[in-house]
Amino acid sequence: MEFAAELGLFAAKCLLIVVAIGFIVALVARAARRGDAGPGGELKLTKLNDKWRRTALRMKRAILLPTAAKAELKRARAQAKARAHDKTERPRIFVVSFDGNVRASHSAARDHGAETRLAPERVIQGGLPGQEAV
Repeated sequence: MEFAAELGLFAAKCLLIVVAIGFIVALVARAARRGDAGPGGELKLTKLNDKWRRTALRMKRAILLPTAAKAELKRARAQAKARAHDKTERPRIFVVSFDGNVRASHSAARDHGAETRLAPERVIQGGLPGQEAV
């Protein structure tokens, strides 16, 4: 009987160690998956111009005759090449999209008084002359 009790106690200890190691591995995996955004967060920029040009070209190719579609493709390639060599500065519009409000009132960093992060209101007001934020 004493042997069964010791065996049960040993099994319980082993199970406790396995559960504790599994918990630690799960915490590490969660932290690695989340990444380190830091107190400043991250700013993701997506260039939409090329996407919309490709979509428009696909639509034109679908409705045009094959010879006209080939000419349109050639014209689009020439325009892309001209845009690549064009060094003039054009007015730009930035679309700012984020979850929450402009003041970031639900930010944990703001609750701790960290003012060094990039606030959305600074992004909106900080554009260069000739640039617009929507």
